[in-house]
Amino acid sequence: MGQSSENMQAALLSTGLYSLGEGSLVAAELDAYDAAFSIIEALLRDMEAQVFVQTATGDALAAHEKLVGLGVRAGLPDESRRDLVCYRRSVAASDFTLQGMLRSMRAAGLDAAITEHSPEERLTVQSNSFIDAFDGMDAVKARLSAMLPAHLDWEFDTGVLTWDMFDAKDPNWDAWDAIDFSWDIFDIDGHNLF
Repeated sequence: MGQSSENMQAALLSTGLYSLGEGSLVAAELDAYDAAFSIIEALLRDMEAQVFVQTATGDALAAHEKLVGLGVRAGLPDESRRDLVCYRRSVAASDFTLQGMLRSMRAAGLDAAITEHSPEERLTVQSNSFIDAFDGMDAVKARLSAMLPAHLDWEFDTGVLTWDMFDAKDPNWDAWDAIDFSWDIFDIDGHNLF
């Protein structure tokens, strides 16, 4: 029995006027109401879940993504998609403090550290990991440019992959080929691919 039907049954019982025993006409009427109310309650629960980013799925999650200027990211897990939407919604025009810029980085799809070089009015953005999928380094830099303060110069540090680091990972051709990445991905996140 759904919540609405339980509430109606409790209200009717409290009056002492109705017989709600098995087979009574009032019980049969409550069963009919319950059939309809159960459908409505399920629809309302689903509607409530889709309104909030943290519980949205499918088309509702895609609508949340579009609302904040993101394309639909069907290839990412729902949790990552929700995180990106929440990060985007958390960015305010006054977020040019270090903490605000870190939130902006996450909103851009990048988990990063920022080093401030105050005398030069310059920032170094050091990539830790990517929350969103990027087509290449140009896409990453374009997204960062949109999120960082225009009055500061900045550079992007993706980390370093040296031949010594590569050799230390001891990849054979099959392991290398199994990773299945493009050179753009290698350029963005090569040191984290193994």
